[in-house]
Amino acid sequence: MKLVLFGNCHFDNLVKHINAFYPGVIEIHYLVSYQNLDKFENFKKQLLDADLLIMNPVQNYNDFSMKNIRLFYQKPIIRFPFVRFYGYWNFEKTRPLSKFKSNTVANFPDIDFENVDDFLDTDTITADFFEEQLQKLVEIEANSDILFYDFFINHHQHFPMFRDPYHPTQNILKFLYNQVLINLKDRFGLTPAKHLVPKLDAEPCEYGHYYPISNKTAQLLGLQYNLDKTFLWSRKHYLEKIISIEKDPNAESVTDLEELCSR
Repeated sequence: MKLVLFGNCHFDNLVKHINAFYPGVIEIHYLVSYQNLDKFENFKKQLLDADLLIMNPVQNYNDFSMKNIRLFYQKPIIRFPFVRFYGYWNFEKTRPLSKFKSNTVANFPDIDFENVDDFLDTDTITADFFEEQLQKLVEIEANSDILFYDFFINHHQHFPMFRDPYHPTQNILKFLYNQVLINLKDRFGLTPAKHLVPKLDAEPCEYGHYYPISNKTAQLLGLQYNLDKTFLWSRKHYLEKIISIEKDPNAESVTDLEELCSR
């Protein structure tokens, strides 16, 4: 069977999961959405003999709207949510960085070395703000074929779910991937090579885009996990590393996440 994936960078690991659980069964054609928005004819060509399309819903390009795709493709489509969540952060007071591109540090608080501890103990959101952002999660789920809101509500206090607003942790991504694996099993009668129950991790120590959650936010929301174990480094270490590079007149610009990790 042939599967076409059209989505963001989170689909990299979705491809790996599908191949790991259904090895040698599915022919996968993965198109990175933001690299192919001007290649609609190639997208159509890939779908000619595809048994299933999995895609992030595309809002701003009419060619890739569900209505338009359904004009030429009648086989099943799974709308995979582009999950983002601002509920833990308020970005009213951020600073521009001259030595970091947005693909490395998208947002950074307006602080210096002497303010790091205060920042990590500052009120950054309100309960009303958090509730407003929860409603936006509901809206994202409504534009998806994968339900995730209840999973988030049931587990977000005990397991980190986001490193920053646009980058979920593997806890929520693996849940979403697992829903796709179950869908493939039920829809096509596939037998998974592994058990389809992902394990949640309270200390994932991940790397990638990041913005620390403050202690006061954790207290307000009842977050029970170690805030310094979500990212590869502690929150203070991360903040001080960025400030150190930014303030060093001899430091070269950081062009990507891999380079930041090596500094």
